[in-house]
Amino acid sequence: MSYNNNNSHYNNNGGGNNNYQNNNNNNNNASKKKHSGATKGIDKNGKQYFRGWNFSKRRGMLTVFVTAYKSSSEHTSPKSGITYTNLMAKLHYKDSGVEKIVGALLSHKTHRVIIPELGMVLNPDAPNKGYFGKFTRKK
Repeated sequence: MSYNNNNSHYNNNGGGNNNYQNNNNNNNNASKKKHSGATKGIDKNGKQYFRGWNFSKRRGMLTVFVTAYKSSSEHTSPKSGITYTNLMAKLHYKDSGVEKIVGALLSHKTHRVIIPELGMVLNPDAPNKGYFGKFTRKK
């Protein structure tokens, strides 16, 4: 067996520390941790549902399950002409254990669920496995 003594596989920069330096640089360029997500589906009764989660330092982990209920109905906004469906959102704050049921709206134009009481929107079609977070209006 022969050994190559010219150390060319160390990129001539002082030995084997090159890998350490590269790993250190890669850690600085790593993508940020995901803080929210959303999915949609159809239950066994054929009703559409939405699920979402959001983590924040202030609130902790918040999960939501949104679905139509017995009295759900469609409404059209007189100003914008956009049709909405009333939905029910079940919120669960994991850190405190609090569960809460609030109203939600499904926009037929954007296919997003809006939870006005929280100022949050749930978008399962957003890139990177959906979005559930703060609702901001375009200016």
